[in-house]
Amino acid sequence: MIKKFVLILLFIIVITSLLLGFPLIAGTIANKIPNQTLDPDGSFWWISIHHIAQALMFVPLIFIVKLVKPTIDFNLRLGDQKKGFQYVI
Repeated sequence: MIKKFVLILLFIIVITSLLLGFPLIAGTIANKIPNQTLDPDGSFWWISIHHIAQALMFVPLIFIVKLVKPTIDFNLRLGDQKKGFQYVI
């Protein structure tokens, strides 16, 4: 019983660290890459770099989890393409 509790607690700590830590790291990276020529108002550049950095951290993590436990499904597929194009149009 205690071993299961410790594993659940460890899982919660790891997930919380990832979900709070990766955005902080991505924000630090975005702060280090200023670009006043492309975005003089600072309204687009920071958030774009922030999200790119997050993706570069989370996507490899998704592939690692998928390799370790292939039964996990992240639903990363196209789905109903016709309905999707209708939404976009």
